[in-house]
Amino acid sequence: MGKVSLELSMLCLTVLLASALIADCTLRVDAQPIQKMPKWSIPDEVYDLAVSADGSIVAVATGEGLKVYGSQGNLIWSFCRENIVSTAVDVSDDGNVVVTAIVNSTQTQTTYHVLFWKNAKTLSGTPRPDWSSINLFGEIGPEALAVSSDGNQVVVVGTGPNVYYWNNSLTLTGESKNPIWHDFLGGYLEHVDISDDGDIIAILGRNSTNWEPFAFVYKDSKTRAGPQSEGYDLTYTFGTGDGLDMALSDSGSYMVVGAYIAAGLWEGRVYYFNTSMSANWAPQWIWRLALNEHAWTVDISDNGDTVAVATNWWETQPNYKPCLLGIVHGASTMRGTFNGLFDKNFANAEDYTDHQYRDVSIDGLGMLVVGGTGDYVFAVNATTGELVWYYNGDWPLVSSLVRVSKDGSAVAAAGGEVDSLYYFEVAAAPPPVGGVVVTTQWDSTAAANIMAMMVLTAALISTLTIAARRKLRK
Repeated sequence: MGKVSLELSMLCLTVLLASALIADCTLRVDAQPIQKMPKWSIPDEVYDLAVSADGSIVAVATGEGLKVYGSQGNLIWSFCRENIVSTAVDVSDDGNVVVTAIVNSTQTQTTYHVLFWKNAKTLSGTPRPDWSSINLFGEIGPEALAVSSDGNQVVVVGTGPNVYYWNNSLTLTGESKNPIWHDFLGGYLEHVDISDDGDIIAILGRNSTNWEPFAFVYKDSKTRAGPQSEGYDLTYTFGTGDGLDMALSDSGSYMVVGAYIAAGLWEGRVYYFNTSMSANWAPQWIWRLALNEHAWTVDISDNGDTVAVATNWWETQPNYKPCLLGIVHGASTMRGTFNGLFDKNFANAEDYTDHQYRDVSIDGLGMLVVGGTGDYVFAVNATTGELVWYYNGDWPLVSSLVRVSKDGSAVAAAGGEVDSLYYFEVAAAPPPVGGVVVTTQWDSTAAANIMAMMVLTAALISTLTIAARRKLRK
């Protein structure tokens, strides 16, 4: 009976030790998210970047021109010419269409064009574009170019107050292609997005006289033609302040805007719009942030139901500090005005860096949110608000721009106007609510420690059992 009790006691001890070690590893991983290293990085002077839906194509607008990389870091093809700068880029979901805006200084008069390539995955070397636009007489900046899901529609804004739209882009060939329609809105247009089917476009800009931000929505874009004479369907003026960023859901039904508004005192706000309205267009809901907190950059999931926001604190001019990555769930069903923290928040960036958030991106399903501060990439589980992994490098080389592929399998980041391009492979989706982080983040050292302890405990059991049997024989 004594021998059995001893063996059972040692077995229980083994289980307890192993459980304690596993629990310790779980706590350790939960408290210290892993630092993920990039799959590859390349020194490139990046102004803008775009990623295909499956992460297989990364298109990069650089000071040398356009470069297109594969998921292994291989340069698939490029369009680089002396005195040509690529200022904006976008890709179709399948990666087979790549569109860029360029500044061409090769001639006496500088010109500005959109260049379009189809069958981009099969190209190599330095291919000429399938078509190029007329001279647009002004620069198209990052966030001012967008392409539909299949690449058949292209829209750009900028050059001051202009909107240009090309339909049936997959069938166009040649140079100096005119847009199928254009509009003149006044002010400065800085952001544009397009629905998957290319029929709805949303624009964010500023008034040229008092700098008030405004938003516009065009519907039935594919059936329009010629000059539009301010032919937008919806418009909204935000008041004194600044419109900082915007994004449109895949269907074009929902639009989110981050802004900084003077409402007595300056405050950050997130505006959420339903574009299906036809008159008296106003936000479906507004999220008011703390005083001196900017809604610096925003993004939206494919269905429009999850919104990601990166905010910064404004302290002493011009000193910004990171505040939080916030996530709003159920956005499409909300109504009214809200204050304070979002549904889920990663609010610990200041524990890592003093630099402000520069960009935020969310995957198509609304599961993974990635924020960039120039020196850090933070990947956050959108369901829980927990930090899943991070990467740290030299500021500002790392993450002034961040892009998550629609399927959440890849993250691309770049410093913006500095030499950097980083690609991260995301092997698994973030763990679900209540899930054990250790199941996806557990490292080999922890496993080896547990196995070693179990072997030592088993040896101890064997030694004590032999000793007990000898004692019983006596």
